[in-house]
Amino acid sequence: MEILHWNAGYSSKVEKVDDLIKRMSGDIIALLEVTPSKYEYLRAHHKEKTVYSLDYRKPGKYDSRGRKLGIAFIMSDEVEVIDSGVFERALLPDRTLWAVVRYKDTEIKIASFHSITGCDHKKAKSLFFNSIAEAVDDYKPDIVTIDANEPDKDFYDIAGMKFFDRNGSGAGNFFTCLKEMGLTDSYVANYDSRNYVGGEPLVPSHYVQGRSTNAKRYDFIFVHKTFKVENTEYLMKDALDATGDHALIKTVIRKVELSL
Repeated sequence: MEILHWNAGYSSKVEKVDDLIKRMSGDIIALLEVTPSKYEYLRAHHKEKTVYSLDYRKPGKYDSRGRKLGIAFIMSDEVEVIDSGVFERALLPDRTLWAVVRYKDTEIKIASFHSITGCDHKKAKSLFFNSIAEAVDDYKPDIVTIDANEPDKDFYDIAGMKFFDRNGSGAGNFFTCLKEMGLTDSYVANYDSRNYVGGEPLVPSHYVQGRSTNAKRYDFIFVHKTFKVENTEYLMKDALDATGDHALIKTVIRKVELSL
């Protein structure tokens, strides 16, 4: 099964975004910063096998642009959507999306999140993370994708990550919750720790303010231990060529049977 995660950015060109995700041919595609007009385009080009956070938490009269950037799931023909929605108790439900799907007789629970930035929202960012930690703890997903706008310093073990914690400890709480729930960073699953370079991201997913000298790994796919991660790629060049501003992540997984 192939999982894609991509915050293509609200200013990306939807035709180029669509071309790239079709070439990557994921079974479940999580797209972030999807405006209503982009979603209509994507829905029309994917046989309506889509779900969208802003269909569940619709923008209000006084909402800013930031409340009109939803998350969309696009499914392949082999995936059946059983149920979907947003996490109503999250600080910003429109920046969350969940779906229960069936893939080749296996029922899978997926969740996706898009964190707000601390520079714009201060302590609200920590509150958001605490609220989605609660969501993960309650929902118990098999797959989590997120643009976390974290960490400040990357590491191959969550315990060694350094977060922007000047406005609260929510990010650390969330990432720790994922680990405690049996979810593994898909890139780290096959990562050789001997390749780690202190102070650098394991692999870049975003260039802050467009500067390659300020690379961060803000984007993740986490996978439950009942699945084996075959491969994970961060496709930065492909994403940038398609007018995005974050790397597209592609993870290939397969179900495994846990021994008792």
